[in-house]
Amino acid sequence: PPGELPAGAPSEPFFFYPANFWPHKNHEALFVAYRLYALGAASRAWPLVCTGHPDARMDLLRELRDGLGLKDRVVFLGHVKDDAFAALWSRAGALVFPSLNEGFGMPLLEAMRFGVPIIAADSTALPEVAGDACLTVDARDPRALAEAMRRIAIRTDLKEALVARGHARLSAF
Repeated sequence: PPGELPAGAPSEPFFFYPANFWPHKNHEALFVAYRLYALGAASRAWPLVCTGHPDARMDLLRELRDGLGLKDRVVFLGHVKDDAFAALWSRAGALVFPSLNEGFGMPLLEAMRFGVPIIAADSTALPEVAGDACLTVDARDPRALAEAMRRIAIRTDLKEALVARGHARLSAF
């Protein structure tokens, strides 16, 4: 069973990006996309939660977040223990996974397992893993990514359809 949410995690639905802060994980484009999404959604914008091993690159990404005016909306939780990680999955509104280079994409399966809708890059192995259980986008295009975030946040029917397809897709693995 999921444990307690880690300190600093939002209680309301949020976009979740569980990834280390390596360059190919594409946090920069995600933050620009998130800013576009948040400007349009205003007070209704879901927060963005990032987890991953704290390092110097995470510090640079915090500076970018702050420079984009997102300090109150983009949360860095660092590395979290398994029970807290499960709690994050159980509360996430959607997985956003704009990685540019993946050999598989295990977080997509975790999202399917926890009943979380998915937005992912339309490149490398991600579309093959996700099948029709995901909104795929050009992760190099912040506008496309922001639009996918907007759609997921406001369309209950879309979320439900993606979750149902995710449960069905998970049986293939």
